[in-house]
Amino acid sequence: MRYNFALVAVPVLAAGTLLVPAAHAADPPADPLAADLQLVYESPEITADNSGATWHWTLSNQGSGGAETVIATQKVSAGQKVVGVSKPCTDKGDEVVCQYGSIGPGEKRVGWIKTTVAAGTARLRVNAQVTWRERQLTPPSTDAGAGAPGEPGEGAFSTETTTDMPKPAGDTGAPKVPGKDGLQRLPLNGVAGSTSQQPH
Repeated sequence: MRYNFALVAVPVLAAGTLLVPAAHAADPPADPLAADLQLVYESPEITADNSGATWHWTLSNQGSGGAETVIATQKVSAGQKVVGVSKPCTDKGDEVVCQYGSIGPGEKRVGWIKTTVAAGTARLRVNAQVTWRERQLTPPSTDAGAGAPGEPGEGAFSTETTTDMPKPAGDTGAPKVPGKDGLQRLPLNGVAGSTSQQPH
């Protein structure tokens, strides 16, 4: 009688070795979408008699995520008095507060601040502080043992801009740049900006 035997390959392990099935590599977690808001001022427009200035600015979201509860607080230097602001901003004495419900990725908001300038003022300055909350894409975890996935973080951006006033009419060397409606365009002396984001 003949018997047919099938050969089966069996892995031989050293004593104490545990055979564990190979695990598939988990997909890396997606990077959270973060907002990146920045506010930039244009060169101010100065009236021909140096008695007034208008600051134009652009607030943009250069990040990949949306921002909510956006607040831009701007303050002008001594020697200036706010006499007009663009909507939805409000004048609160020496501060201008602009509140926005949300600003999506790539979106912009523009506005302006108009001030009077006291006689003899040599330099103008304006600064801004922008704060926001990251748009929440997933609901917070209800598992008390889990950290805080899905909770929005917070972001902040600050900037300051200064410019020298032109010399009164008749003086030489005044850094005047003619513009429309008799307004002068002044070069900006410097812009300093910083941004930071913290988890909520």
